[in-house]
Parts: sequence; structure tokens; C-alpha cells
Amino acid sequence: MQYSDFSTAAFYANPYPFYDEMRAAGAIVKLAPGLFVTGRYSIVDKLLVDRRLGKGIEASARARYGDDVIDQPLFRLARQMLLGMNPPKHTRLRSLLMRAFNARQIEKFRQISHDISNRLVDALAPARHGDLISDFAFLLPTQIICTILDVPLQDAPLFKQAGDDVTGVLDPNDLRSPTSPRSNCNVTSPRYSKHAGSIPAMIWSRR
Repeated sequence: MQYSDFSTAAFYANPYPFYDEMRAAGAIVKLAPGLFVTGRYSIVDKLLVDRRLGKGIEASARARYGDDVIDQPLFRLARQMLLGMNPPKHTRLRSLLMRAFNARQIEKFRQISHDISNRLVDALAPARHGDLISDFAFLLPTQIICTILDVPLQDAPLFKQAGDDVTGVLDPNDLRSPTSPRSNCNVTSPRYSKHAGSIPAMIWSRR
């Protein structure tokens, strides 16, 4: 197997034969110098709790897109996510964040989730048909987050688009690849600049 196998039209159409090939090739498969992949749960489970390992979003971005992309808005936002941080910074920020998840707040979040779920299902009822993914699953987490952060629901599409764009940095496929689902998004797209300005402004207005 090689890295480019994960950005082909065949992979996007049906990735499962590739996963079978990956698992058959061994516990850990080398795709390129310094790049390895595994399709086995037992391996991933052990790696996720191994403190010797960390996240390398910046190093990965440099290797895939060149040194000049690191200061682009997309990658600046990605480096600020908890998903992209390592201890001790991750530990410090996570401890601050967890203060908001006490028993009282969790119950509040549960009720918010319940209410939004009911509202989305009720919206499907009159039509008597719908797409469970696009009309419910995609909308639910974004609307929950917006409600918790006191962000108007009309801004939810912007919030979701920003999240989709930034987490694209974690996608194993090249954002510039014509076969990538994100091929319409260039890593230096003005849309990322829009996110970089609008999301922080939205947060500051609610402090």
C-alpha cells in the first residue's frame, strides 16, 4: 500500500477493500518514510493511551503542504484546537474546560440535547420523509454547541462550515487533491480568513 491509495476515486467510492488489504498487510503498515497506518482496533487503542506519542499537526502540515502554509488561517486555527495540542498545554486548558462540565451543567446540556433532538424530529414529521443524516445528524451537534455557547442558530451553518474546514487538516487526504471531497477548498482560501475573523469575534462578543 502507499499513501496515494487513500486519495483515489476508488477509495472514496468504497474504502472497505482498502481497509481489508491494510489489515491483511500487518499490524502496522508503512506507507512512506515516517508514515505508518493501522487498521486494527487493538493497536489504535494502545497508541491512544501511550504517553510517548503526541499530535503532530504542524509537522504533518509542513510535510504535506510546505512550510509556507503554517501561518495560513486554516492551520493557525487547527493548531489552537485541543485536538492539536499536547501536554502540558493540553492538560492545562482541558482542566479549565472541564470546570464547565459539572453535574449541574451536564444536566443542562442533556436537556438542551433532548429539546433540540425533538425539534429536529418534529420538523421532519410533516413531510413524512427525510434524510436522517442531513436533516438530523449533521444539524444536531452544531445546534447543541451553538445553544451552549449562546450563538444564534442562524450562525450554525457558519459554525459547522468552519469546523468542517479546520478539521480538514486532520484528513489524511491532500486538501488540494482533485479527488478529495474537499477539493473545492484551497488551503489558502479566503473562506478560512473569514472563519479566522468571524469565529473569534463571535466568541469575544459573548465574554
